[in-house]
Amino acid sequence: MDVCEYSARFPATADGIRAARHYAVAVAVLSPRRHDIQLVAGELALSAVRGSADGEFTLTAARHRFRGWLRMEASHTTGTWSGGDDAELAYSYGLMIVDSLASRWGSDGARDADRPSAGTATIWAELS
Repeated sequence: MDVCEYSARFPATADGIRAARHYAVAVAVLSPRRHDIQLVAGELALSAVRGSADGEFTLTAARHRFRGWLRMEASHTTGTWSGGDDAELAYSYGLMIVDSLASRWGSDGARDADRPSAGTATIWAELS
């Protein structure tokens, strides 16, 4: 199989974000973009931590062995965002980092204002 997928669960804490960054680098150990992968993984993890309702998040990384691309996903059970508009603005700069380093990125199952506990949300990024 040319695509290998790895997944791990982390606590929704600063230590969990740090561990997720290291995990992503370990998955992509031979990639020349290890530093970019570490930054993107940290920002995806932070996004998952901010919205986690159950105190955990999952980082999944799929990499193609020969083509050199990596897709990372950070998923969490959605909770209610407790920050105000200022807090949302302060945290949104991390997605600028993701946008500048990733080939593509997006989210699935994002928080809906009418349903703050809508299930699982995933933010993802692809690097090639």
